[in-house]
Amino acid sequence: MRAPQLFCGVLMLALAAGCHRPASRADVKETASDAAAKIKAESAEARDQLTDVWLSTKIHSKFVGDRDIEARDISVSTKDGVVTLKGRVLNEPMRQLAVAIAKDTDGVRQVVNQLDVEIAGPAAPARAQNGATPGAVATTGTLASPAAGPNDAQITSSIQSKYFISERLKGRHVNVASKSGVVTLNGEVADETERGEALLLARTTDGVSRVEDSLTVTAPPPAASAAPAAASPVAAPTADSDDSVGARVKSQLSADARVKGAAIDVTAKNGVVLLQGTVPSAAAKQRALTVARGTDGVTQVVDRLRVGKGSKK
Repeated sequence: MRAPQLFCGVLMLALAAGCHRPASRADVKETASDAAAKIKAESAEARDQLTDVWLSTKIHSKFVGDRDIEARDISVSTKDGVVTLKGRVLNEPMRQLAVAIAKDTDGVRQVVNQLDVEIAGPAAPARAQNGATPGAVATTGTLASPAAGPNDAQITSSIQSKYFISERLKGRHVNVASKSGVVTLNGEVADETERGEALLLARTTDGVSRVEDSLTVTAPPPAASAAPAAASPVAAPTADSDDSVGARVKSQLSADARVKGAAIDVTAKNGVVLLQGTVPSAAAKQRALTVARGTDGVTQVVDRLRVGKGSKK
């Protein structure tokens, strides 16, 4: 009985030894190769992640160094060289600038623009009618309201955006307020040229029915020279001289019973009539503006009338 038991024990030991034999050299080589490939892939992934982080940091530092961009309002993320910009900027030119800065950074393959604009870009002016300035409306006075209610916030934003990108006006503090399509401009400009551009940009904005000009010119007008420069043939809207247009407006005002006797000074230049002085009531002021706008040769009326006591002697 002991011989079969001994044989079984020897057989089990042999099987156990066969199961725990050392791995072959080929198995060891294959395992090392797999490990090396895994380490290489992980190293490449880490290097790519570091590159993406570096790109994001470099682009954001450029935004910080640009005086026109509020870097704190923009987030930058990068994945495999594709840069995504999120956040908000003041207007469309600033958004384009941010995208251009990101695209101009070495290592960037693509820029995904998800930036929001606080101030919408200026709307396209309407087509010209009867030879008038495209989209122009009267500087003051009452006009029919548009069929659809104007978006006052959009109007204000559009005008402010125009001023922001204007070489003459971007440094000026011009306050823009819009109510039911009626825009009121307050603030200071350096001269009449800047005032004219501010009025034109506001008048040619979609949705504007009237512009009330309360701008102040800070620089005094130049001293009168021996001979005034001839009016540009492009700027002159009619063949009438300034004196004849001004005389017609004065005559119309003097003949109107509701404004007759009011202390109104009339100045005309290239079809633009400036009314200054004092009228007894708001109704008289509105009447004076209506009369002036309806006079032949007048293309625009600038309102400088005040309501109060005072009349011509």
